[in-house]
Amino acid sequence: MVEKGVGEGTEGADVLSLASETLLQLHGHYTSELRSDLEFTYKYLNFYVGLNSAIFAATTAGLLRQGEGDKKDLLLLLGPFLIIGLTLIGYRTIRLFYRRFIEAWLTTVNIEKMLMVSGPVNLERGIQQPRFKSSSGSFIAQFERTAIRRALKQAEDEGETADAIIGRVAAKGDTLRFARLTFLLFAIVGLALGAVSVTLAFL
Repeated sequence: MVEKGVGEGTEGADVLSLASETLLQLHGHYTSELRSDLEFTYKYLNFYVGLNSAIFAATTAGLLRQGEGDKKDLLLLLGPFLIIGLTLIGYRTIRLFYRRFIEAWLTTVNIEKMLMVSGPVNLERGIQQPRFKSSSGSFIAQFERTAIRRALKQAEDEGETADAIIGRVAAKGDTLRFARLTFLLFAIVGLALGAVSVTLAFL
């Protein structure tokens, strides 16, 4: 369990001594946390994409009925403004939960390293070697993009802090990149709809 003691080289400061049972409990907690954060990331992504799509469809339908020179149809500008506003809010929300996901994931990576299950392990008598091993030699199957694996290796070689690694990995993550591209397209569409609405109103 967790015991309080005095660590070496800490000038008498109290440190926590973690047992393997505690680390396993923490690993279970953060594994659940990362799944929850990733689930919220995709839920909010689907929500904002669906909402923006509905506003886009309604605004487009209004533009198709808009008559030339009718200033009342400038009210349709509300649609593009909403799209752009929801795009900014949606991306920030998704980025928040995705960063929390990366934090939990990196914590599980640290715990697995501390428990020595993320690399080659010594097996007791009667336990056979795994049929398939990961690139690190571990029996735990994990898929990491080459860019992410290189970023982690570089950060480890340079002795970067976990905070810096989180920012580096989040910038290279597929989920956030796809969300950024999706919302960028919505922002462009919103600007285009606004320009069309103004042009028709003043013809």
